Amino acid sequence: MRRFLFILWIALGLTSLWLFVRLLAVNRDSHWRVAVSQCGHSNWRNAMDEEIRREAEYLGTMDLTFAYAGDNSRRQSEQIDSIVASGVDLIIVAPNEREGVTDAVRRARKAGVRIVVIDRRLSAPEYDGYVGTDNFALGYSAGVYAAAYLQGKGTVLEVCGLKGSSPAMGRHSGFVAALSEYPGIRLIGTVEGRWKAHDAVQAFDDAVEDKGMPDLVFAHNDEMALAISDAHTNLQHRLHIIGVDGLDGGLDGVASGRLLATFVNPTGGAKAVRKADSLLHDRRIQRDCFIPAEIVDGKNERVLRQQMSVLNRRQAQIDEYSERVAQYIRGNAAHDIVLFATVFCLFVVVGACLFIFRAYRAKTEAHQRLKETNGRLAEMNDNLASANERLAEAHATMKEQYDKIRTQRDQLAFFSQELKETNDSFEALLRDVVERNYADPAFDVEQLAEALCITRSQLFRKVKALCDTTPSQVIRTARLRHAAEMLATPNITVSEVCYATGFSNPSYFSKVFREAFGCNPGAMDAAHQQPAQEGDGH
Repeated sequence: MRRFLFILWIALGLTSLWLFVRLLAVNRDSHWRVAVSQCGHSNWRNAMDEEIRREAEYLGTMDLTFAYAGDNSRRQSEQIDSIVASGVDLIIVAPNEREGVTDAVRRARKAGVRIVVIDRRLSAPEYDGYVGTDNFALGYSAGVYAAAYLQGKGTVLEVCGLKGSSPAMGRHSGFVAALSEYPGIRLIGTVEGRWKAHDAVQAFDDAVEDKGMPDLVFAHNDEMALAISDAHTNLQHRLHIIGVDGLDGGLDGVASGRLLATFVNPTGGAKAVRKADSLLHDRRIQRDCFIPAEIVDGKNERVLRQQMSVLNRRQAQIDEYSERVAQYIRGNAAHDIVLFATVFCLFVVVGACLFIFRAYRAKTEAHQRLKETNGRLAEMNDNLASANERLAEAHATMKEQYDKIRTQRDQLAFFSQELKETNDSFEALLRDVVERNYADPAFDVEQLAEALCITRSQLFRKVKALCDTTPSQVIRTARLRHAAEMLATPNITVSEVCYATGFSNPSYFSKVFREAFGCNPGAMDAAHQQPAQEGDGH
């Protein structure tokens, strides 16, 4: 009897410990402490912060804190030192200037804190990962666009950001390199607008007073570009200005004619959080990640705005569905605890019943030996009846829990249907983007992911889950399907079909076409043109 009770109490103790550990797992907080050192505030940087918060919330592994330096490098360095002293695991740094915070970042790395630099570069590679725009390429594209718009002749004024920052330096270098290829384009000056509207207008006015009104202005962000445009609305001829950022204000400026064009400059916030998560989990990463910028002018502004509107609505729906699923999971976890507690109570009751049964059997054997134990048997019968009542109550409790679980299962089916509809919408958008870009030889998985506003790894997982294939296979299948349709058209060559469907190598085109359709494209072309040749013979 003592051995049985000992085993019973051991089992009860282990069950209680397991329930306690599970309760801690349900209510545990974020594990990693991550700080964001932001150089200042602007519409573009506010969008970056929101993207960082959303991605960190999606991952659910980070506890974020933000520090804002007010565009002051010395203050940002002091904030980084303070953040390191507070004991964080990683810092996402948006530097104010190349030189200003490099020493503080170096001290943070020596203290064992991992660093992800976003947007602006440091003067030394004192970081574990970098995410930012290829600013030289952006500036070069702006120079090419300006030269094309001016038809190779005219004067240009550049209004750069903070000259000590890497975006301003990269965009200036690329812009100058592009203009050097057009002898008829003259850069009359480069002034510092420090990313601010007031400073940009003042610097522009001083430059105009000194060197005259330019034919075109390249401003390093939309805030400066719009401020210059709004300050000179009374000019006889419209001022042609190119901006950078491509947020709602910049797109409105292009739509209203206040800006000639702007470059969509992604913030990279989500990519920085993903890189930080990989570093915290000791996964191998590509150290530097450059994000391409795209030009937006009157030709594509409306299409881009519609696409952004659709994606924003989809993102809002995804956020809503994610919150619903999270609430369901939390609620289901709480129901699991209740269920486990009920099972624990039932286990206690069963143990008690086993104990009563053994006692009853011992008393029965004693009754067979001694008839004087009738009173004790009656008492044991009363105890057994009480135990049966407790068992009935436990059964009713279990039935109630079963009804709750069935209700949760119905809710899960409803959420699954909503998630399926979202996946169908994503698949339709995927195929639409591929159909519109299959003829572009440069269109690849990276551009497909950018068009859908998701990362390449997210794109791969979604396409694999929805289509049981890879994004590159989806693109190639669309191209081959259109190639087969074009080969059915008379008087068209295989080479023409190859280049028209986005293939740059006829040999590779023939190889993948043969793998897909079991015959060479030439054979299919000949099969469709044979009747025409026979008709010419008659």
